[in-house]
Amino acid sequence: MSDSAPTLFPLSRDHFPMIVQDAPLRDAALSRQMLALWEEMRSRNPRLFDGPLLTVRDLDTNTGTLKLQRDTYMPYAVQPEIDTKTISLGVTAIIAHGTGTSTAYLLGQRASRTHMYPDQWEFGPSGALSPPDSNSLTLAHIHQQLAAEISEEIGLTLTLSHANTSPLCLALDPVARSIDLVMLITLDHRPTLSSNWEYQSVQWVNTTEFQSWANNNSLIPPSHSIMRLLNMAV
Repeated sequence: MSDSAPTLFPLSRDHFPMIVQDAPLRDAALSRQMLALWEEMRSRNPRLFDGPLLTVRDLDTNTGTLKLQRDTYMPYAVQPEIDTKTISLGVTAIIAHGTGTSTAYLLGQRASRTHMYPDQWEFGPSGALSPPDSNSLTLAHIHQQLAAEISEEIGLTLTLSHANTSPLCLALDPVARSIDLVMLITLDHRPTLSSNWEYQSVQWVNTTEFQSWANNNSLIPPSHSIMRLLNMAV
């Protein structure tokens, strides 16, 4: 992930192989470096927590297979000061309602104190995925965690299933050192939304209005790429 531009890898509903393994042991010297920096980071931000995190070991772009590993947040968070070569796996919601030219998409403005892309707009909600109990990552596990993110971040309670949610693509973001599973969620109505500390504001943007909206708002690079995938003019 050396190139700074995001890369999208399209997914289909029927092809979603994701294998989960345990993370290998790290070198003792590297572990000591990570721990020292982590404690320094926590002294500045007590909210930091070294909880479970699903990370990417390898992506086979020919088959779309992701090899994943169970890890924790610390090796990811100490980058770029310490290059642990850790790439987190996250999930991003593309929430839409309407059809054709009346389709509207939900965008959120990230808070000023977020770690990546403060004050910029994005598709969302989004968040890191925690490791599953089994050795494979299923759509049911992804649906459950994505529904929890949506409820927490915008106050919307949804039951996600094959009927209203489908995989759109993998979004590889070298700046954020992350790969996100981008999931398209289609609603039959426009719900009332709220925001929390992660979003300053949320807004529905119609496809016919997006060009003028994008000219006046800062959109994170992965969301620019996703817009092009959705055939929107950016």
